[in-house]
Amino acid sequence: DKGQPPNIITYSAVISACARAGQVRMAMSLLAEMRVEGVYPDIITYNGVMSGCEMVGKYDQVITLYDEILEEAKKFERGEGNGGVELVPDAITYGCVLG
Repeated sequence: DKGQPPNIITYSAVISACARAGQVRMAMSLLAEMRVEGVYPDIITYNGVMSGCEMVGKYDQVITLYDEILEEAKKFERGEGNGGVELVPDAITYGCVLG
């Protein structure tokens, strides 16, 4: 028995842990994996990855992720994709962008 498949909470926790440990590539890989598995990232997930990118100086990746958040927010407004997860940037998101 494989147990329960990962959900948004488990993915977000592992992504944040990887990011805090400076393992940004692993965090990005998990972000991609969760989408493939049909688990849609929320703002907490994105903030975890963005914080890790900021910490290791990957500011271009922070901006790329921010742009992705904005694009996913547009899709939500149109009722398309993203599993019904509304993405609204918060203070952590903007802190990373301005980092």
